[in-house]
Amino acid sequence: MCGIAGIVGLAPLAVSRSQVAEMLRQMRHRGPDGEGILERGGEGGRPSIVLGHRRLSIIDLSAAAAQPMSSADGLRHIILNGEIYNYLELRAELASMGHVFRTRSDTEVLLEAWGAWGAGALDRVVGMYAFAVLDESKQTLVLARDQFAIKPLYYTVVRGQLAFASEIPPLLSLPGVGRAVDPGPLADFLSRGVNNHAGHTMFADVREMPGAHFAEVSLDAPTQLRPVQYWQPPTTLVHDLPLAAAVDRFRELLEQSVRLHLRSDVPLGLLVSGGQDSSALLALARRTLGAEAELHTFSYRGQGGAVDEGQWIQAAREAAHAIGHDVRLTPEEWAADLQALVASQGEPFGSPVIYAQRRLFQQAAATGIRVVLEGQGADEYLAGYDKFRAGRLASLLRQGRYLECLSVAAGYASGGAGWWGPGTAAIALRWPGLGTMRRKGPEQYPLLDDAWVSASGAATSPPWRPVGRDVLREMLGNALRAPSIPWLMRYSDRNAMAFSIENRLPFLTPRLVEFTLGLPEEFLIAKDGLGKNLLRTAMRGLVPDVIRERRDRIGFDVPLESWLPRTPGLADLLEASLAIPAVRRERAAPLLQAVRNGQALPRPRAFEAWRLVTLAAWSREFGVTFD
Repeated sequence: MCGIAGIVGLAPLAVSRSQVAEMLRQMRHRGPDGEGILERGGEGGRPSIVLGHRRLSIIDLSAAAAQPMSSADGLRHIILNGEIYNYLELRAELASMGHVFRTRSDTEVLLEAWGAWGAGALDRVVGMYAFAVLDESKQTLVLARDQFAIKPLYYTVVRGQLAFASEIPPLLSLPGVGRAVDPGPLADFLSRGVNNHAGHTMFADVREMPGAHFAEVSLDAPTQLRPVQYWQPPTTLVHDLPLAAAVDRFRELLEQSVRLHLRSDVPLGLLVSGGQDSSALLALARRTLGAEAELHTFSYRGQGGAVDEGQWIQAAREAAHAIGHDVRLTPEEWAADLQALVASQGEPFGSPVIYAQRRLFQQAAATGIRVVLEGQGADEYLAGYDKFRAGRLASLLRQGRYLECLSVAAGYASGGAGWWGPGTAAIALRWPGLGTMRRKGPEQYPLLDDAWVSASGAATSPPWRPVGRDVLREMLGNALRAPSIPWLMRYSDRNAMAFSIENRLPFLTPRLVEFTLGLPEEFLIAKDGLGKNLLRTAMRGLVPDVIRERRDRIGFDVPLESWLPRTPGLADLLEASLAIPAVRRERAAPLLQAVRNGQALPRPRAFEAWRLVTLAAWSREFGVTFD
């Protein structure tokens, strides 16, 4: 886990080592254990390139594993942000082919794998990564990002040069990179709180390499960067297995993933919420490491009542004999840390609950932990959200299985309060084409100013629609691409790296996702509408039943409705948002008045207010222009 940066340019433009050094300085939190810079080219009119790396030492702590790292022949060079979890297996395979290794690092394994298989290495590695490989023999630079966008990679083309980095702010420090907002992403954010923009960012001059993409750039034409997709989740039935066999195979794959994610040369811990996902990881970590291993867990405790998962957190800890650390929040702490949170995220964010996650990583760092496993990603493809029940009904309707659809719907209703409602039925009917949805225009997005939308030409992203007969499967696959997983990965990466913590996500490996999405849909959602059926069944006997049988889902939550009026400084930020041309003043002004009067806002309106707060705080932090 590290920070990477680089600049490629053509003569007579000079690529500045000092500019890369400055980008690395701004990312010291990503790699406090070392820094390296590599310079190549520039003589006789040749293209010049500078690669930079900030190191967070996790695997092979020796100086031999420092980056940038070069191949034995000196022709290939790599900078890597992330971890290759199956590096030992790949190392053995490459050694059998004659490759000789000089370090114990996963970085060298990736460098040799790229030399052996090229882009084919991306299908072999299990890991989270954003990396750059310079091949002097081919005069090319390759940029690549992992399948689930866990590790970040941004780039900009300016003054005939290509520059890239692990975060947005270092790119903004380069001469010629503007700070104007991109109208499309801004419209997406204000209208729906969407933070993922298909390769764009909130800055017009900065792009993002999408997950599961790579690009090979000729050093003679560095501004011609065209990302190519190398992986996507399956959208059709692949595995014709009975449920019992599917459960066994899923458990085996998850155990393998946890085992790989526990490889570390530094202390590690887990974020534990008391829900299905983190409790499963904790149980499997204990099973893998043995009874004597010291396991630290870090848990957010809500403000009592329905948002405090303390009883389930305690049950998970006791079952795994883990050492627990709890974090509680106050609006005063939130206000004091708000600007630091905004600065580390680099873009506005739709919910303040990510502050809870930030504090957990902070606590882990204070405890001496350098690696943290967390359960994010499971909800998206194991059907953990309530909305996925509608997708299951829509599949049955599109497939003409009407009687079965009625039976499943009756099972949802019997599952108890909250498992069935008009919304589920309406969505299920709309997706098969039995109903219609009027297209939303700017006037239906209350925070967006209509005049600004017309003048800027901003267009919100079109709503997602399934195209096949397996609606639920398409829903789950789409959640992995946009919008859920990409923005969750961004939040998690920035929150962890702010405290030099490596965050790992064992649920997000291609093999595990491919297997799960290739199963019959009925394996994922039980007949009574209970999601994560596969995981619940697989964890029988490992995770306490009081957790396995939970029907509620809480996750991180803060009482935003009551916190907004009690949080110092938020009224000033709301007032500042009124000056942003994209904001509809007549919608925003009442929110400001309510906060100034100390009135608790209804939850939907509270989230509208938060979008304005974080937008104003972000624009202030980075000097954003909106003209």
